[in-house]
Amino acid sequence: MAIQPRTATSADEITHILDLSKPRALLASTAEHIGQLQESVCAATLDGLVKICSVPAETTVRGWMSIASVLDCPSKWLDRDLDAVDDEPEDLALVLFTSGTTGKPKGCMHTQRSITSMLRNHAASLDLDEVSSSISHLTLSHCFGMLYSGSFWSKGAKVVYASPAFGAKATLRALELERCTHMPAVPSLLYSLLDTPRQSNLS
Repeated sequence: MAIQPRTATSADEITHILDLSKPRALLASTAEHIGQLQESVCAATLDGLVKICSVPAETTVRGWMSIASVLDCPSKWLDRDLDAVDDEPEDLALVLFTSGTTGKPKGCMHTQRSITSMLRNHAASLDLDEVSSSISHLTLSHCFGMLYSGSFWSKGAKVVYASPAFGAKATLRALELERCTHMPAVPSLLYSLLDTPRQSNLS
């Protein structure tokens, strides 16, 4: 399950999502997101979850573990042997929640089969192979972001994230350095790139 970061700022939405999905673990990408979760979610709910953060170990927030510490000893936190996992095509693989603009967010469930079919079809429509590469500004908590990036990964291709938040200079520099072949973009993003003077060594 992937949750949009801004959802963590809404106590009503994040509580609804956690109550509905009943996760056993939370993974936060930044210390800021951890702070937002701790403000929005009651302590009793958080205490019952395995809490993991992807920030460097030296900046880990108290009560949250680093990804490295979990991967060093997965059996301590997981109740199944990963080497013995044998998923079926109709097993649940991913839940993406709607934005909740017309009500509370709704969970859209995707099976192993549906996700695999979408990724393969999209990769085929873009004629992707292992030398393809994309620069992306799409969040993986949105269906398009997951579909687009996942289609590249399914072919062993590269997806470049130029910066934590969109920046025209960072995007142009990444395009130049990484020689990306694809870039999903809305018109306003393209206009922003066109309005940014190009330099031989953007910084």
